[in-house]
Amino acid sequence: MRTPHLEVLHLAAHSLASFPEHFLSYAPRLVELRLRVPLLQAFPSSFLGHVPRLETLELETTYDSPSPYAEKLPIRSLPANFLINAPRLRHLALEPLGHVNFPQGFLSGSPQLRYLNLDVRSMPALPQGFLSRSPHLMNLKLDLKQVEALPDGFLAETPRLWNLEIDVHGVETLPAGFLVNTPHLTNLYLRAHSLTDWPADFLAHAPRIRTLSLAMPLLEPTLTPDHRLWGTLQTTSQRVKVIRPDPVYFDYVNATHPECRGTTIQFGDILAVWERAPDDHGHTLLTVPWREHELFASDWGNYCSYLIDSRFTAPTLEVCAADRAPEECDPVREPYDPEWGRG
Repeated sequence: MRTPHLEVLHLAAHSLASFPEHFLSYAPRLVELRLRVPLLQAFPSSFLGHVPRLETLELETTYDSPSPYAEKLPIRSLPANFLINAPRLRHLALEPLGHVNFPQGFLSGSPQLRYLNLDVRSMPALPQGFLSRSPHLMNLKLDLKQVEALPDGFLAETPRLWNLEIDVHGVETLPAGFLVNTPHLTNLYLRAHSLTDWPADFLAHAPRIRTLSLAMPLLEPTLTPDHRLWGTLQTTSQRVKVIRPDPVYFDYVNATHPECRGTTIQFGDILAVWERAPDDHGHTLLTVPWREHELFASDWGNYCSYLIDSRFTAPTLEVCAADRAPEECDPVREPYDPEWGRG
């Protein structure tokens, strides 16, 4: 059945393994396509060839929100020139894919991209010039846990980038000039568990940084008050560690959940920072969510919220918070999508 005026299609098909070759030929005016097909094995070779107006494409598992426990999709490859017929594409999210290797020029057919979210945690390497045809890119999220090195000039042609979230646990050294060409960068979430050296000019060319979430545990011993980034991290780090015994903290006004009573924040705990604000004496209070090991075991959405005096904390590059299994530890992200409100 043709639906020539259809512009938005959200499809959840939990048993679908493949699409008919001309599946989208019935909706030539399609602008937004969101797919939730956890058993999908492959796309037809000309899947997007019938929807030249497409601006948004999302493919995800059955999970409603990002989760470290999400299963990978069984897709092993994408058609050659998969995006070549989507010149208007602005929003692309493919997650989480399995052992997919992107061909050279994968994004070249979609030069209008603003938002890119790729979860390809099993891919061994990125092709050179992967982002070279994405000059309008503003929001980039990449899960590249198996990649051992980022290409030289990885972000050299993304001058409008303001939000970068990247997992590169196998990378030991970032490319020279990693952030030199991202002068508008505002939020950086970098998870690099194997990183052994600070880039010499790290953040020197990112004067607008407002939020940092850095998980680089091998560099934690180097983060001392005389480090050149200490002042920046004190005002922007989304992860802090309790460094003094008996920290001063208070129940947040909205912490009404009965399970929150009796929870404690202790020396050595790693906390996510949601907000910073001065108190009446000019000291900085941090709004932090908190969960102990035994709380909310079956509900990942509940936290106890507290205000803690920042003088009892310090920025940290360590990884694990107390409510996560060590093998699944990652920095806690902001409780909102930073793309919200951006064009």
